[in-house]
Amino acid sequence: MKVALIRLLGSDRFDFNSADYNVGLRYLAEIVRNLGAVADIFDPLCADDVDLAAQKLSGAYSMIGFTVHHLNVLETLTLVEAVKRRNAAVYIILGGHHVSATATEILQDCRAVDAVCVGDGEDIMQHLTRLLLAGKPSTNHLPRGVLRPERAWELGLLPVPSPPSSFSTARILTSRGCPYNCSFCTTPAMRGIASDPSYRVRDPDSVIEEIRMLKRLGIREIRVNDDLFFSRSTQSRSRVQEIAKKILVNGFDIQYRAQLRVDSVTENDVEFLKVLRQSGLRSVFLGVESGNNAILDEYNKRTNLQYAVDALSLYHRARISVNAGNILLSPDGTVEDVLESIEGFHKMGLAFLFFRRVTFCAHVFPGTALESRLEQEGRLERKRRYFMRSYTFRDPRLEELARPIEQMMPQFLLKIGGELFRLRDRIVRAYYDDRQTLRRDPMPFLADWNQKSKDFLCCYFSRPNNPATRSRATELFEWYTSYCETLKRGFLRCFI
Repeated sequence: MKVALIRLLGSDRFDFNSADYNVGLRYLAEIVRNLGAVADIFDPLCADDVDLAAQKLSGAYSMIGFTVHHLNVLETLTLVEAVKRRNAAVYIILGGHHVSATATEILQDCRAVDAVCVGDGEDIMQHLTRLLLAGKPSTNHLPRGVLRPERAWELGLLPVPSPPSSFSTARILTSRGCPYNCSFCTTPAMRGIASDPSYRVRDPDSVIEEIRMLKRLGIREIRVNDDLFFSRSTQSRSRVQEIAKKILVNGFDIQYRAQLRVDSVTENDVEFLKVLRQSGLRSVFLGVESGNNAILDEYNKRTNLQYAVDALSLYHRARISVNAGNILLSPDGTVEDVLESIEGFHKMGLAFLFFRRVTFCAHVFPGTALESRLEQEGRLERKRRYFMRSYTFRDPRLEELARPIEQMMPQFLLKIGGELFRLRDRIVRAYYDDRQTLRRDPMPFLADWNQKSKDFLCCYFSRPNNPATRSRATELFEWYTSYCETLKRGFLRCFI
């Protein structure tokens, strides 16, 4: 019996923030294999030729599981239909936050989908695999419809998955969930949809054993896949400090990255950050989202710009590099709010990060508090909830400003943006780790990039009623692309 687990590429192929691989699929694959079945992972699968992909999949597997998100839902449903046309006996199940929130609609509209897993997938995958291995010749006996796990999976029982064979970087999960309630985020939404615990963690010894096994596989860097590696609570920080100290005691020569809030650390945490840095923490992704306090309140972030500025200073002193989440255009924001947010990111020295994403606008994910509010206000596009829906901005000037620059972002990221951000990560790492590998100080280049990015965005958004919006966007992107080409050469000259 063979199972395929798939993350299909959609428009996320242009998104520099997309994960290199999905560790959740690998945990599921190990559960299947531990029961004695074969599990093949296609992560990512690029199915530009849908018929060819369907032909290969339909005859080889008894069950196919797809992880679905907002950027690949259309491509996934298209491939599912094609697979079922070729072989109606293949059992197809979808999972992920996006389909958990829209399970009923998907099952009604797409009869080729046999089931949608709502919540944790480990318990469901274990149950389905056991049924398939029971010896029945078809998949007719498998449950259909909305499937919910009988229990939240004990994270300490997650099997250790191998990363992709060509990788020296691996992903691990040390916690699941998040105790905060950001209005745009699907993680808190899952508490109500799937009755998930708000936040649960793995024991430090369990995490250390997984790191030990990954080291034996030649892994040199780890990306912590948690939504929130640690919060401000004493218990949360003590757990992470214990993990860090055990990494040091075991002599693991490892580097790792993690996701945090801007208020996860305060000015009293200099020594705490030193321990994390010594244990290998080299980079953090902060959920900054906006440089405007009114927009932060709209998102229910419970932070402000000063928190972010202070956090950046702390991480700089600890020699830990920072990337930051950003949502420039919000449904309730104004042009003036956008300009203030740009100024805020410029103050942090990170205005260029607005060009790291495909989109500048807030996504409205199904099941979130933001979706519920915009639905009640009649501001959401009327179409199925599992597709991305546009919305009416409270400030009508943002409607015309958003589209031109978003349409140009994929080409920019493919041509120069993706390469430039990879270079930036590499050069900041070198600056903090070993300046002897650098021929010149890269900080003036980064400061100039921060300024030029601010100049671009302020120039574009400061004239919202200009009828030549599209031509202005084109001219600005041509200038900015040319500047980034020059900046790339400057970055490369920094290395010996």
